[in-house]
Amino acid sequence: MTGRDFSRGTKAPRTTRVGVLLALLCAPVAAPAQMTCSRQIEERDFVLTGMFQRHPGMTTEIASFPLFASADRLAYAVCPSLEDRGEERTVCRVAVLERRGQAMSPLASLDVDGCSPDAPWNPDCPDFTAEGFTAGNAGKLAKSLQRTHKGICAHFGSTPVATLKPVPGEAASPAGLDAGTVFELHAGCAALGSPAKSLCEALMRTPGSATGSVVQMRADERVIVCTVSPRGEIALCSP
Repeated sequence: MTGRDFSRGTKAPRTTRVGVLLALLCAPVAAPAQMTCSRQIEERDFVLTGMFQRHPGMTTEIASFPLFASADRLAYAVCPSLEDRGEERTVCRVAVLERRGQAMSPLASLDVDGCSPDAPWNPDCPDFTAEGFTAGNAGKLAKSLQRTHKGICAHFGSTPVATLKPVPGEAASPAGLDAGTVFELHAGCAALGSPAKSLCEALMRTPGSATGSVVQMRADERVIVCTVSPRGEIALCSP
């Protein structure tokens, strides 16, 4: 894997603030579902598809953002917190997974231009540490990815990619979060419906799958299941 290991600067997920996502419902329309990597990034005005997980009495936000997938590769952004001179700030990177055998596993990791640990604090980068999931951060993340799109899209070329979209579960969305807009993490395969449950069970038999939680998503009509670490890093995905 290329790039920097960000795990040392990652903090525990933040507690969700009620209603913080409501402003996102009025955000500009996202890029169409099927197009090249470059057009996906260039035409996307916001990235709000982070993750959340339910706990007794609370819900947490996880600043990890599934982006898009081709037939054999998948890209997502992850924006952990980093302590910098006694203060916390958000840094971001994009990871790409590639199909190898029965699962997609990490291929590459790229610093997001201007939002890396080596870069000074930048007001144009999202600040999930202080602000959480807001419309402002959704727009800043989209613009940050646009500054890095050549490095990301070098792994996809002109291959068509599909936008990754959440699959709401049976439980009602928690206050302030829309499970149709944000990806929900689950403790195991039992909470997933068909065909995600069978994909999840097969994925769990793959070496390296034992991380934290699982998430299901759609790329057009295709269902994908991934395992996710407590830091929001995607370890493996179904092919």
